[in-house]
Amino acid sequence: MRSLALYQAVDIPEGVMDVLDALACLDIVTGRPEAGLRLLTVSERERAKLGAPILIEDEIRDRTDAAATAHRMLGARATAVVDAAGNVPLDTVLAELRVD
Repeated sequence: MRSLALYQAVDIPEGVMDVLDALACLDIVTGRPEAGLRLLTVSERERAKLGAPILIEDEIRDRTDAAATAHRMLGARATAVVDAAGNVPLDTVLAELRVD
């Protein structure tokens, strides 16, 4: 969480998205696919707004694998999670992470 705070403090939004992706992957591998897929969805939306896609192949693969795993774990519920996450502001997600 320290990395997240540092990226926010120095205003590096791509770093913030990197942290969200890492946290999402951790959520998914520790049995919290809904939380992880929500973070991946918010991160993807914010990256698109920034025009800052992931460029490093292993990071692309990790993110793709994590999303696929979350979808498998959630089944039909995955669509609802993605749809709901599409409306969650980044500031809300960041505030929730600071509380946890």
